[in-house]
Amino acid sequence: MKKFLCLILPLIILCGCQKTSKIQKNISTYFPFYQNKIYVYTGSGSNFTDQKIFTMYTDENKMQRRLDMGTMVMMQVFENINGQLKYSNVAVDMFHLENMLNASNTDTFVELQEPFEVGNSWNFSDTTDLKKQITDMDAKVETPYASFDNAMEVTTKFSDDMTTKDYYVPDVGFVKSVSESSDGPIVIQLSQIINDAPLELENTIYKVDENAQDLSTDSFNLKFYTNDNLSENILEVMKENGLVSNEATINKFEINRDDLQNQIISVDFNSGFIDLTKLGSQGESLTLQAITNTLGHIFGVDKIELTVDGKNYESGHISMEDGEYFDVK
Repeated sequence: MKKFLCLILPLIILCGCQKTSKIQKNISTYFPFYQNKIYVYTGSGSNFTDQKIFTMYTDENKMQRRLDMGTMVMMQVFENINGQLKYSNVAVDMFHLENMLNASNTDTFVELQEPFEVGNSWNFSDTTDLKKQITDMDAKVETPYASFDNAMEVTTKFSDDMTTKDYYVPDVGFVKSVSESSDGPIVIQLSQIINDAPLELENTIYKVDENAQDLSTDSFNLKFYTNDNLSENILEVMKENGLVSNEATINKFEINRDDLQNQIISVDFNSGFIDLTKLGSQGESLTLQAITNTLGHIFGVDKIELTVDGKNYESGHISMEDGEYFDVK
């Protein structure tokens, strides 16, 4: 399983074809950091070959992407630095949607390394003797999306009976991987690109019922474009569903996952985020629980620290102390 995950990670992008003699042979050309595109891959030989990739966040030389393999979702951070393209797997679940560009991770892998020329080789990581080597600069590659005649071929020999060839196209990125082993081939190849598209994730919003006696739920699609402010997107959904007032703003939104058994969101609203004049004690309590459940289930956390303008939440009915949280139910 761990070996195969190493094979499937370098999946991105696509555009047109150019002769390699006329292009810049660098990481930015062969592995561009795209935005607002969904790349769809199909394949055979494994349960993890059908994939969707979306870039969540970018900065000058880093990219965070979401790799959805159906039965598993992985968050990865790539960094283009000093002629190397490095990456780390910073999370393995569907709930890590926050910006993790600066997350620490001890396991770092080198996907590509300059100079891009046949014969260049490098260590895949500091914890393994595996080497990757450029074996062709003008490889011909067929994919369901398009045909290419100028792909860079990178070969990795994982064992005596398993060799992987990955293909990257200029101004395109990773387009295909072919692994040969005694168990048969594993193929991953680009099949579709959806341009100018957000990531859409089905989620649940909790609301107070008409009689203010209980909570109800509705499903919604959380839309996210590259580098969006995710908390603001969620706030707009809450406003549309009447969970918070139209004047509500978020002053601070932080997620603490240091303790995996006790993950916490700290959210600081402005003083007008709910209209207490329209809520009795039951309505207020249910509204706060609805906010707690909505945030908790989107991000997969256990507790919500809710403050107002930097102070503990306090009203005529509810008063929170330091270290007290609203529990997700």
